[in-house]
Amino acid sequence: MVIYLDLVIVFNFAVDFLLLLSTNRLTGHSTAIKRCLAGAAIGGLYSGFCLHPAFGFFRSWYFSLIALCGITVASFGWKRSAVRRGALFVLLSMTLGGIASGLNNINMIPLILSGVAILLLCTVGVADPLRGTKYVKVELSWKGNRYPLIALADTGNTLKDPISGSQVLVVNPQIAFSLFQLTQNQLLNPIETMQSANIPGLRLIPYRSVGHPNGMMLGVSMDSVVINGQQIGKVIAFSPVDFGNDACYQALAGGVV
Repeated sequence: MVIYLDLVIVFNFAVDFLLLLSTNRLTGHSTAIKRCLAGAAIGGLYSGFCLHPAFGFFRSWYFSLIALCGITVASFGWKRSAVRRGALFVLLSMTLGGIASGLNNINMIPLILSGVAILLLCTVGVADPLRGTKYVKVELSWKGNRYPLIALADTGNTLKDPISGSQVLVVNPQIAFSLFQLTQNQLLNPIETMQSANIPGLRLIPYRSVGHPNGMMLGVSMDSVVINGQQIGKVIAFSPVDFGNDACYQALAGGVV
C-alpha cells in the first residue's frame, strides 16, 4: 500500500481544523479561525512526522502529548479554559475515529465528510451562545483596522461619556495594551498617564462603583464602536482590573444593547 505523505498532512490538517472549530462552537467561544488554522497545521505536520520512516519515534505517547499541548495552545491560547477545550478536542477526535470504525472505512473523503457533519451538528444543534441577553458581538474600528470582541451585556453598567453623553464600552486591560500599549500600571494611574501618554483622543471618564465613589478610568474615542450591528458611540474605557480572563468576553456593555 502506497501512502503519500503530503496528502496525509493535508488530510489531517483539514480534519483537525474542522474539529477545532467544532470545539470552539460547543464551548461558546469565538470561532478564532486563524488560531484554529495554526493548531490544525501543527496537527497535520505531526501526523506527517509520525508516518515518516526516519521519525517513527514521534509516535510515542509523550510526543503525542507534546503535539496535543502545541495544538491546544496555538488554537486556544494560555487560558485555563484551554485545558477544557483541549480535552473536548480529544473527545471529538475519538468520536470521529469511532464513526470511521463504525463505517469500516478510514478513507480520507468519508472522514472529512464526518468532520463536516460534526461541525454542522455543533452549529445547528447548539444554540448560539452569543445571542440573547447575556453576550453581544462588538466591533471596534481604529485607523482602518477592525477588532471583533465579545461583550457581556451588563444592565448595571450605566457608564456614559461626559462629553457626548453616549454609552461607553468598558474593555479589559489586554485590549488597552493591544491597541495603545498602555500597561496595567498606567491604567491604575489615569491622571498621571493623561499627562505623559501621547495618544490622540485620550480622556478621563468618571465612574462610581463599590469602593470607588469617585473613580476615574482612561478612555479614548475610537473611529466607531458597533454592538450587535448598531453604532453606540465612539468612546471606550479601559478597566484597570481584568475581567473575563477565562471566559469568552473581553468587554462590558451597558444594558441598552
